[in-house]
Amino acid sequence: MKLKQFITEEYLNSSRGIKLSSARLYELIKSGDYDVALKNKIQIYRGVNSTNDQIIINPKNHVRVSANTLNIYTKLIDSFESWEDYPKRSESLICSLNIDVATSYGNLYVVLPKNDAKIGICPTDDIWSSFNNIGDMVIFNETIYTFILKPIEKAFRFKFKTDFDDHGLIDILKSIKFIRHYDNDRFKMRVKNKILNLNYYDLSYLRKFINNDNYDNLYDYLEYIFKPELNDFTLVKLKDFNSLISDDRECWTDSESIMINADLFNKIKDKLINHEA
Repeated sequence: MKLKQFITEEYLNSSRGIKLSSARLYELIKSGDYDVALKNKIQIYRGVNSTNDQIIINPKNHVRVSANTLNIYTKLIDSFESWEDYPKRSESLICSLNIDVATSYGNLYVVLPKNDAKIGICPTDDIWSSFNNIGDMVIFNETIYTFILKPIEKAFRFKFKTDFDDHGLIDILKSIKFIRHYDNDRFKMRVKNKILNLNYYDLSYLRKFINNDNYDNLYDYLEYIFKPELNDFTLVKLKDFNSLISDDRECWTDSESIMINADLFNKIKDKLINHEA
């Protein structure tokens, strides 16, 4: 799911967001738990379809389920060992370091995670364009679904969206051994005759996932090409945030966070920093 769809989510319709009174806001700020975010030069933003001045959110209390897609890449990232130090995407608040990006998707809020928060940072302004060997994430999702999941759905008459958990998806990908040799001409003919609903680009895209000599199964290969270090992802502690160079990237955290309307935040920031009511 693209950043736009994450960043405009209405939290007050879920269990993750609670409206804060001014008194409660100042009480939380005085605890000192949000001092690092308050004093950082680089701030985190989110556009939200809400008119509340301040909200507190614990994203771990509500595992986000996509309404319109299987979101295969999210399930994979959350399961890969190479991503285990990062906050889980499905249990995180998806944000932006860019005011314009956040503002274009909703009312602008400043996000204040707790002092000990870990922040995952994409190399670009949207995770969908952040993986060097994946290309178009839409085609990736569609390829995995069309060639692997959909046939299983038809055979066993269930839907992955409603009837299958993430572990089931992972087990299936691990069970798929790479095809060392396959009938490319037969594949093309099936596409041409519309037996498979793909164009030639899709077929070429699929080839690298089914003909690989270095990995035994699809899951292991996907973990390799999704590795954060190969795609310039960064994991930082909130206290190290000011060392960042780029300010236009997508980021995410699973920390409990306070969100304050940006206009209000600019008016009361000094008071918050000084713990003044």
